[in-house]
Parts: sequence; C-alpha cells; structure tokens
Amino acid sequence: QSHFVPMHWHKELEVTYIVKGSLELRKNNQTKVYQDGTFFVINTGEIHELKGSLTPNVEIICFLISYDFVESYLPNIDHMYFDLETTQETYVELEKLFVSILHQHQTKEPFSSVKIQSDLLELLYLLSVYHLKEGKQEQLAIYSNNQLNQDILSFIHEHYDQKLSLTDVAHHFNFSKEHFARSFKENFSRTFLSYLTDYRLYRAFPDIMKGTKTIEIISQEHGFPSSKALIRHFKSTYHETPVQYRKNHEVFILDHNDS
Repeated sequence: QSHFVPMHWHKELEVTYIVKGSLELRKNNQTKVYQDGTFFVINTGEIHELKGSLTPNVEIICFLISYDFVESYLPNIDHMYFDLETTQETYVELEKLFVSILHQHQTKEPFSSVKIQSDLLELLYLLSVYHLKEGKQEQLAIYSNNQLNQDILSFIHEHYDQKLSLTDVAHHFNFSKEHFARSFKENFSRTFLSYLTDYRLYRAFPDIMKGTKTIEIISQEHGFPSSKALIRHFKSTYHETPVQYRKNHEVFILDHNDS
C-alpha cells in the first residue's frame, strides 16, 4: 500500500536506511528515489516530503535522533549539513550500526541503552568525518534554516482542521493573497490548497483506517468541507475508496510528526 508524508520539518536529525524496496524523497526542490541498500539523511530543520509503499517486501529503518542529543556532541549542528551521497565507503559500517541499534531496541537486553547511545555516537562520527558538506551556508540559508517556510508549515499544521483559506494564511504572515500564492507554489512546488488537502488527508488517514468513526465525523474533525471531498481526495491519492482500501490492505499506522 502507499504511504505519503507531505512537506514537513522537525529539529531531529533523521537518518534512513532502505533495506529493500524504494522510497521517494523530495527536499531542496529535488526529488530522488532511494532503493535497496541506500541511505539518506534529513538535516535538522530541513523541509521534506516522502512517498513510498508499505508492503511485506519493503523494509525501511528510520531513526529520528534527538536534537538535544546531537547538539550536546555537535554544538554547531545548526550550521552543519550532512549528505550521505558524498561517498558510499561508510555504507557497510552504517548498515551494521542500523542493525545493532534496531536489535538493541527490540531485545531490550541489559545495558541496551548504553549500546544504543554508543552506536548513535559512532553514527554521528561517520556523518561528521565522511558526510559533512563544506561551503553549504547558502544552501542552509535557503532550505534548512528558512524560518519563514518552517513557520508557514507549522501554522498550517496547527490550524489545518479549521476553516483555513489562502487569504487567512497570507494575512497572518503580512503578505498579499497574490504574492503568498505565488511564493508558496515556488517554495513547495504545489498550490496552497493542494498542500492543505494533502495534509488533511495525511492526518485523517489513521482514523480512516481504524474504522471506528464515520467518514462524516472524520471529515469534520480534519477540516474537509464534506465527506464527499474526503472520499474524492482519498480515491485520487490511493485509487480506492476508504472502505475498499481498508478491506484490501493490511494497514500500518505510523506515528505522525506534528512539526
């Protein structure tokens, strides 16, 4: 089944290992598909979007490393930019670290937490020595630390379940409606309404899959103008109605990140 996480950001450092299968990542206005045996990193504050398939033949390990933990060892983290494509010579060691951290987390053996922290420190070491990109201050300023874009997304995420128009958000950030619409599309490669509808569906998805509430109630709780609008957008995204999708697929409910 498909899984879609619309544009969002968080302060945690996110490192992902595609064991098998594929995952499409969009960040910095570029889209790339990562497949078997590859890694990617989302830097702190970096706005990104994910599309993928969650089926039995897909295996992905993703770690969100606490910002406070990272900053305690890398105080300059807000000005550091990691790129796991600078070299693949660390991939064997990275794979071992991912497997070890996952194993320790699942088994919860004595002193597992110590081993996990040790592995995370080794991971930060590899990132810093082999994957730190120099001379990327302009890129950081445009993408990773673009406070305005982060604030816009955070505002939408906070108010998505209310009546929210392009004019409302534009006025909140002291822009004209026309300027905000143009700027939003330039920065996020989609219209404001398209993004808002995608985010509403993303947040409604777990409730739809649980099946304990009616579509009418779910549409109201997640800001859709009607149940028909929710069903229409669900079908355009997943190619089935909510009822058909729930019937035909084993569903994995992932925790949402509200950033």
